[in-house]
Formats: sequence, C-alpha cells, structure tokens
Amino acid sequence: MKKSITYIKRFISLAIFISVLFGCLWYLNTVLIPKRADGITTMQNLYAQEENTIDVLLLGSSRNGMNFDVSVLWDEFGMSGYSLWGSVQPFWNSYFSLKEALKTQTPSVVVLDTFASTLRMEHSDYSRQVTNVSGMKFSLNKLEAICVSAHFDRWDDLLLGTPLYHQRYSSLTENDFSHFPWTEGLINDKGTSYRYGTGEIDVVDVSEITELGEITEKEKSYLIKIIELCKEKDIPLVLTATPTGRRVDDQPYYNSVAKIAEEYGVDFINFNLMDEEIGFVADDYWTDNDHLNTNGSRKISRYLGEYIDSKYDIADHRGDAAYESWDVFSSQIRENYLKMITAPDDLLAEIERYNMEAVVIKNTDGDTGVSESVSAGLENLGIDTLRFNDCKQGVWYLKSTDGKYTAEEIQIVGNTAKYVCCSGTGDVVFNGDSVSCSFPCEISENNKNDVTVLIFNPDMPHKSNVVAMENINSNVIRHIK
Repeated sequence: MKKSITYIKRFISLAIFISVLFGCLWYLNTVLIPKRADGITTMQNLYAQEENTIDVLLLGSSRNGMNFDVSVLWDEFGMSGYSLWGSVQPFWNSYFSLKEALKTQTPSVVVLDTFASTLRMEHSDYSRQVTNVSGMKFSLNKLEAICVSAHFDRWDDLLLGTPLYHQRYSSLTENDFSHFPWTEGLINDKGTSYRYGTGEIDVVDVSEITELGEITEKEKSYLIKIIELCKEKDIPLVLTATPTGRRVDDQPYYNSVAKIAEEYGVDFINFNLMDEEIGFVADDYWTDNDHLNTNGSRKISRYLGEYIDSKYDIADHRGDAAYESWDVFSSQIRENYLKMITAPDDLLAEIERYNMEAVVIKNTDGDTGVSESVSAGLENLGIDTLRFNDCKQGVWYLKSTDGKYTAEEIQIVGNTAKYVCCSGTGDVVFNGDSVSCSFPCEISENNKNDVTVLIFNPDMPHKSNVVAMENINSNVIRHIK
C-alpha cells in the first residue's frame, strides 16, 4: 500500500514537472517568436476571433493580405472579413491555414489569392517557412504543414520554434509580451493594413497573352486540395489575381489558373484584365511591383464586396454588438492611414470619404492662396475658396450631413475663435506667428503661412488628429498630434 502511494506521488510529481516544463517552453516560445504581420500574427490573431464570426476568409500571399482591405468590406457592405495570409505563401501553406481556420470558423466565402501558381520551388526559403507555420498552435495539422513545408532537417526547429529565434533575447520589446491568448485587443486585428505612396510602375494590357504557364505539380495539387476541401465543406471559393506590375510574366500562369477554375466550377477574378472596369491606374500601385496602395486596394476591395454581395446571401453585421471588433478595426485603420498621408489634397479627400468633422485654421501675413488640388478639396468640404484665399486669418468648422458638407466660418473676436464640434468645445487663439488650440488637445504651433486642420472622429482610438499644411503652397503636411 505504501509502495502504491509512493508511486502515485512520484507520478503526480513527474506530471507536474512535465506540465511546468512545457508551460515554460510555451511561454518562452510565445515571447521569442517574431511578431511578424506577414504570417505569424495573422495566424495568432485568428485564434482571438469569436467562433463563427468570419464571413469572408481571405487566404494566400501578401498579394491578398496587403492588396485587399477588409475594412472596405465592413464599412461598405457589413461583411466581417479576415485575411489569413503569409509572405510568398505557397498553396500548401494556404491549404493548412484553411484547415486551421475551419476548426473555429465557418466562412460564407473563401477568397484565395493565386500568386502561388507562379512560384517554382519545392520548399519556401527559411524565413518564409517560419512565417507560414510558426503562428499555428501545436496540432496534427501543424505537424503536417511542417512536413510539407520544409526538408526533414528543419522539422524539429519549426516544431519547437525556440531554436530558430532564441537569439532574440537582446532585442525583445514590449510588443513581444502582448500576444498571449489573454491579451486584450488581438480580436481587433483582422489581418490587413494600409499603405501610402506610389511608385513609377506602368499598367500594361495583358489581354492578348493567351499562353499557358506550367504550374508546378506540388502547387497544382494543393490548389486542387483547397478547391476540394471547400466543396466538401460546401463553402463557395473565389480565386483571385490582384493587379501586379509583373503581370506580363504572371499572366500565363493565371491563364492556367483560369483553366483549372473552369474545370472545377469555381469563380476566378483576374484583376489584371479589368483595369478599365475598376478604374485602375498606375497611381494605384504602391512603391513596388507586387502591392497596391490604399487607394488601389479600396478599388479592388469594393469590387470584391460587390461581387460577393451579388452572389451570396451574407448578412450586414454593422450595428451588431457581436461584431463590434470590426468597427474597432476599421477605426484603427482609418486613424493610422491618416497619419501616413503627406499630401494635403489626399488628406482632404480622406476627411470627405469618412464624413469626419474638422476645423480648418488659416494664419498668413498676406493674401496667400492654395494650390488648385487643395482648392478643389476645400470646395468639396464646403469652403468658399475665394473667401479662403482672400483672408489672412480664418477658422472654418466643417460638418457632413447626409453626405453633404457645409463649412461654417467662425467669427474671430479679438484674437479668439470659439467652435463647437461633435466632441466638445474649443478655442483657437491667434498670437502673431503662432496659433493655439485648446481642444481636442492643447497645441501651440508656429504656423505662419500654414493651414492647420483639426480632425475629429469619436470612433477613432485617439478621437482626433491634428495636422498642418506647411507653407500652404508647398504641398507638405506636418503631423502635429
């Protein structure tokens, strides 16, 4: 009897030791794993989503994750989308990502990027192996993904994780300790982001290219596995090819994808053949050949939303408390994109797009006018640009009602103008070369010959943005707060 008790104690002690050991390894791995948004955190944050809340699941490479904007699907159609993507992701990683997602989600539509059809490799490079499998929880699915993704001498490193990035001890930041299952806010990340700027990339007509590119056997087999899995789960699948600056080289492979799509009866949208239809122009490219800026992303995202909305019965979840995290996500995207804008006309267009309230302050020492593009933006927001250009100092409160802007010029009494906005009241005080504002935040800026714009949006995390158009004819924006 005593022996039995002793064995039981030893077993319990061993079980506790093993549990603590694995718990410590899990904690260490969670901290040390690189918090890369091109595959690792997109998978980690998938686990933070409430079960069966994702309507549109986007899979594939950065041509999906960076080129489609999930916030457009939400803002304009009420669709709850999530982009589960990885850098240069081959079809086999998309397949295992889909299987992982289906453990907790039942999407109404799956959208798969087909860039992988152009890849010519048996395995991804080491970095992409990490980004495409390391964010997954330990499971048989992850084991299978590792075996397919890498040569066998890499399996143990990819499974344990820590041997790959243990050298990160010296470079850890606060962000490395904010990706645990209990961390607040992870649910608000939906996988897509924002980009500002444009490169010198041509839009080329590839409609006359009819040759078929040979998709590798491994890529083709996993593309078919994805198609068959979606059919098995009765989930509509939409294949996509987003606009690319490499379209001349890629089009033969997309021709082959179109042939497979036709054979298996799935939809395929090749945006490289739709420039005129979606109004796509060279300025919609970002600074590289593979990705779009936010303007280009909005165009193809709007088309995708309209396409899905016309074919599938997906409820509009806007206003539903269970989907509140998509509201938060959209407002975060909006605020962060505002901070990236460097051209005044783009800033004014963004204010108009989201019907934001704003206060525009002009402080000059003469009859200083604005550029033609800025003048058009101000007119769209209701400002009389003749009056604006003629005055030395002025304050205008801008508000949209039913999509139409009105601009109220605030009277300056002495050197102070008082305004009332959606968030409260504030003062603008002119002090010679500088302007002081008391709301939404206290600022005092030397802004001679500047136009200062206070942007109010109660839905944004920080409620407001303050920017200055430096020397109003130079088309330069300075973000103040």
